[in-house]
Parts: sequence; C-alpha cells; structure tokens
Amino acid sequence: MAQKDFKVISGIVLSDADGLSEYYEKFPDGFYEVHPSAENMIPLCKAFIELIGKNVMFFIELPKDTDEFEFDVYELKCTKAVANAIIKRYGELLVNDGVYNFGFADLDSGAEIYFTFFQTVSITPVNKSIDNDKKLRRMIEGLEIPGDNGTSVSVRDKFDPDKDDLASIEIEGENVVDAVENLKEAGLTFAYSTDE
Repeated sequence: MAQKDFKVISGIVLSDADGLSEYYEKFPDGFYEVHPSAENMIPLCKAFIELIGKNVMFFIELPKDTDEFEFDVYELKCTKAVANAIIKRYGELLVNDGVYNFGFADLDSGAEIYFTFFQTVSITPVNKSIDNDKKLRRMIEGLEIPGDNGTSVSVRDKFDPDKDDLASIEIEGENVVDAVENLKEAGLTFAYSTDE
C-alpha cells in the first residue's frame, strides 16, 4: 500500500512535517496506540462508538491554568445516540484542537478511546479476547491505517518544543470551552482534577 499524505490537525503547528506516517501500534496488553491523519480522526471515533455497548461516557480534560499537565475532567453519561450527536456537533472542533484531550468509554466493559496530545489516539480494549482484538484491528485497518513498519514517524517524534506549538482553535467563533459550557446543559459535569 502506498504511503498517503499525512494531514496535521489545525491545533498543531509543526516547523517540519515531512515524513509523518499514519500508523498504529499494538502492545502486549492489547492496548492500541493510533497515529491517524486528520481526516481519519472522526471516522475512528465513530467506528469505536459503533463497536461498544449502549452505555457510554463522554469525557473531556480542560488544562488547569496553574499547570499544563494538570486537568479538570468533565464527564457525561449518555447513550450511543448522544455520543454520536456530540461528535456530529463538536467533532471537528474536538479533534482539531491541540490543547484539550477527550474521549469516550464503554461504561459496561471499560473499553475506551482517548484523543490526546500530538494527534495520538489510545484505545483500551474491552478485554483480551481474540474476537475483540480482531474487531479493533479491523476497525483501524478499515480506515486504511497500517501497522507500524519500524520506520513510522509520529507527530510526537517530530515535535520540537522550541519551534513548534500546540494551540487551541476556534471554528465559526466557537472553541472547546464554549462546547463544554453548552454540554453542561445536556448534563456534562465536573468529575475530578488530576492533581487531587
């Protein structure tokens, strides 16, 4: 399969984006780390929501002003329909922002997809069954994201803190903080701080 052009999300400013690869790695504990191109971020999220059970948790981490590695975490227990509605309404904003982390979890099994810094997506599987592993691999490879070939290069590999930046973005005058405020009306609540 020919290597396609890798698109960086809007909230990441890279001085050198040459040679970036779209790929995934699977670790011995069944955990997957995916480095998707920008156009595959939302489809990956939608595919995961389709794969999991009906009781879902949306979560989002807002960096605290005091420390960029400490967060206030907000959660919303919801149905798959609501999870899909969140992605339909706020997906482009969430996946393209370079500062805020978010994800969805299956409340019954504990499976989780987590969109985090440097355009990295981690997937914690439902369990370690062969059937589950096949489903996750099929989900990822269905988006034509190949496995790591040993020469793959991620955004994290190329990111130079002296030259590059992670930035918050706006789409049509709306940012992630606005989205959080709007989702509070649907039941999104503060859950905990990571420094507690």
